[in-house]
Amino acid sequence: LEGASVAVDVHSHGRIAAGFSPVDDCDDAGGVRIAVVLGNFREEKGQWKFDYVVRYCVQGFFLQMDTTREIEEVIL
Repeated sequence: LEGASVAVDVHSHGRIAAGFSPVDDCDDAGGVRIAVVLGNFREEKGQWKFDYVVRYCVQGFFLQMDTTREIEEVIL
């Protein structure tokens, strides 16, 4: 859409660890947004889980949250 901008960018690395790649760095270099990467998707004790990392992106500067988070009980 013309004039639209991305506020939150969320994508998954599947079973690979959650983290920002050099490609993610390039994608997030312009604008202002919150970026989220999901990863380490797995099943534990009958529940689906994944980890995630979050960072704030402001015109090529990145402020990453200091911990990796885990989400439990994903409903598919």
